[in-house]
Amino acid sequence: MRASSSQQLQLSLLGNLGVPRDQLSQIRDQLHKTDQLAINGHDQVALGTLQRAAASVEAHLKKSGQRFVPLPTEALHRLLGPVPGDTLHIGLDEAFPSASVSAADPVQHAASLDAEVSPAQLGKAAQATQAYLQKAAPELAQALGEGQATVKALATALGTAEARKALGSQLDVAMQALGTVGGPGHTSRDVQVNLDSNYTALDGGTGAGEVGVFQKRMIEYMTVKRDKTRGEFTMHAFEADKLVVTVPPGATVLLLDSGGNQTGARIRPQATKIGEQSLPGVSISRSMVQPPDRKMYTTGAQFGVRVIDKEGAVLYERNLSFDKKASQTSKRIFSGKLEAQQSPDPALTELWDQYRPDARANPVGVGQRPSFTVDGQTGDRVRIQRDGKNFDLNQWVQFLAAPRHSKQAFKVDKGFVQLEPSNKSHRELDDPEYDATAGGRLKDSHGHGITFDRSLHMTRQARWGSQGLQVLDSGMRAVQATFDPLHDAR
Repeated sequence: MRASSSQQLQLSLLGNLGVPRDQLSQIRDQLHKTDQLAINGHDQVALGTLQRAAASVEAHLKKSGQRFVPLPTEALHRLLGPVPGDTLHIGLDEAFPSASVSAADPVQHAASLDAEVSPAQLGKAAQATQAYLQKAAPELAQALGEGQATVKALATALGTAEARKALGSQLDVAMQALGTVGGPGHTSRDVQVNLDSNYTALDGGTGAGEVGVFQKRMIEYMTVKRDKTRGEFTMHAFEADKLVVTVPPGATVLLLDSGGNQTGARIRPQATKIGEQSLPGVSISRSMVQPPDRKMYTTGAQFGVRVIDKEGAVLYERNLSFDKKASQTSKRIFSGKLEAQQSPDPALTELWDQYRPDARANPVGVGQRPSFTVDGQTGDRVRIQRDGKNFDLNQWVQFLAAPRHSKQAFKVDKGFVQLEPSNKSHRELDDPEYDATAGGRLKDSHGHGITFDRSLHMTRQARWGSQGLQVLDSGMRAVQATFDPLHDAR
């Protein structure tokens, strides 16, 4: 069947079919000259419009005695024609990935409280810290100036309400710096949750250099929130599926509607790990091939896949259809328990919350990390592994979201603090711009906001560490309230 003149063709395909680059450039210029809108956002043009532009370029080149390479008409009709043959229907018969839980080997971090500290190691907080110590602890200030003050001595002297009042936000900077030098002994351990996608071979080959069609079943849009049972949490996610077409090196994939029209730009493959193999492949989601109509989304629509090599020859073509869509509601993936990790010495609590014995592996202070228990495995980080990428649960603020997205109120000395569901985006762990604090927002009795953003110096600040969630005044010079979101809700 020959393609109609209204069918859309991607211009760059002409290069694969032997049209010289300079001639293709001239055809593109002629199209812009004739109609600025002739080429759409996918760099596509109607076949009839292309043929008229090519005829104009041919006439111009021949008039000036230059060579013109004719359009490969038969090859174009072959690429744009409807995909022949029966339709491969894509169902959801196989199970989606389920969480597989294990524990990594523990990493021991010996106590390093006797490590000596110099002013340079305190960074931007050095000057303010020295000025405070000269008044509060002159001998310690002198030892610090000589690079002989220990982590323990400094952490103890700075971990007081007086130091907080004098230094404000600079105290947190100083403690963060101390926390990279030393701290109490600690054992770090990962609870590993594997959620790798499942692949099912549907058509074609399964090895390198072959065209193959696979169905990828995956877990995506992962979110966590606290459960109604206090001290417990659940991770929810959506089940999704995609088609993956693996291709030989240099090949590309065209998507077509039932009439043979290209539905978008041709897709270049990326490395895709299927089992133990890394193959060049193209992922095709439902939104790429189905119109945004609810009924069509649910029942599926027919589309075509055509794989072409560098010269434009067709290597594979098949009609496909998504028969059924996965549930549009999130599902429980796994649950666990949360407990606070208390400082072994109450005088070192400020340091404990900022202490990072394994800063490269886990940049969150130990006191800001919950102790997790998932399926009997315990650690201070849950590392979710999916298709070669890691998504971490490793800090209290990730659990701001209350059960059932409800509001919670916490009684404090002067009124109450309210924790409300947030409408902020980037709440999913697998969002490239994931925001750990997006699960909820804090307000005081008067409706004024409380922020976790340290750059908003004139707004009251919040932090969630080993002592619970603390609200500090602007400038962070005093703790105004402390409560435990897991247990203190009214």
